[in-house]
Amino acid sequence: MTLTTRLRAFLLGTVAIVLGGFSLTLYLLAQRHLTRQLDDHLTATLNTLEAAAENDPDGIEWDREHRTVNLRRRHDYPIRWVVLAENDRVLDHSGELWSFDTPTGGRYAVTDDEGHIWKTDERILHDVSPVTADIAPTKHRRVTIRAAIDTHSLSANLQTLAAALVGVSLGVLVLTGLTAGWVCRRALRPIRSMAEEARTITADTFAARLTRPTAGDELSALGESFNGLLDRLQEAYERQQQFAGNASHQLRTPLAGLLGQVEVALRHPRDGAEYRRVLETVHESGRKLTEILDSLLFLTRADAQQLLTNRQNVALGPWLQQHVAESWRMHPRTTDLQLELGVDAEVAVVPMLLAQAF
Repeated sequence: MTLTTRLRAFLLGTVAIVLGGFSLTLYLLAQRHLTRQLDDHLTATLNTLEAAAENDPDGIEWDREHRTVNLRRRHDYPIRWVVLAENDRVLDHSGELWSFDTPTGGRYAVTDDEGHIWKTDERILHDVSPVTADIAPTKHRRVTIRAAIDTHSLSANLQTLAAALVGVSLGVLVLTGLTAGWVCRRALRPIRSMAEEARTITADTFAARLTRPTAGDELSALGESFNGLLDRLQEAYERQQQFAGNASHQLRTPLAGLLGQVEVALRHPRDGAEYRRVLETVHESGRKLTEILDSLLFLTRADAQQLLTNRQNVALGPWLQQHVAESWRMHPRTTDLQLELGVDAEVAVVPMLLAQAF
């Protein structure tokens, strides 16, 4: 999976979670608001019907002929209601007599023949007179008011809202996916360019460097870091080449002298003292070769410049006299060497490198 695909998937997942949470929250808030409106409308109907009943100390009167019930009707929430006496005798109703065949008490729901769910509620009115007291024929000891409201519009509105939220969310996701792909490809274009340039760099083109973006962002820092790595690799590569050249040049003469001493000693038999002298000469030549190799290996180290700071203070005159005496004492023409010191000074050097330079 490419980086562009991973970034797009991450962005789409994040947007999907945000849209899902937003849509769910909006749906629940709308459901709560619409349900509250429905309950308020049902409660207002019961309050109006209760106000239409005349509750006197001698009983509850409901006069259908001389009392008009004015209810606030809403086409989106149809209301049906019925007023019942003690023996469930119908005193009045809204025009469509509704059969409440479920247990009474509190709110419950019933389903009509069309499959619509009606949310119902009831209110029981009791008179305050004793049960044994005689009441007028037009009055009742107990009146039950029941009302039902159709929730089909509520369900339809919620379904419409849910469909709209899903449609909008899918549209936003599609648009985000297209936009994210374009943005990711454009943002990662410098990385692709640097990758293509890095593939073309070989040992023959070690001096080439990546084109660093000029935006000053993380990609610029990446290009700068990679170019710094190429600088260090080129330095190490050149140091190795320099070591090979220096080694072939510096070791040729000592090795030739060493082999010459051995060849001369092997031309005819010699006594033990002569062989000992030759071996000492070979040993001294080997020591010089070791010093040369140590100095060359030191100069090829990546931290050679930092190690050069750990120098020693030596007196140049005595050090040179000692170096000449030790380095050339086995040479057959050592007596021809003369060392003249015009100025004696104290210098800060690495003795091994100074000996090699001298």
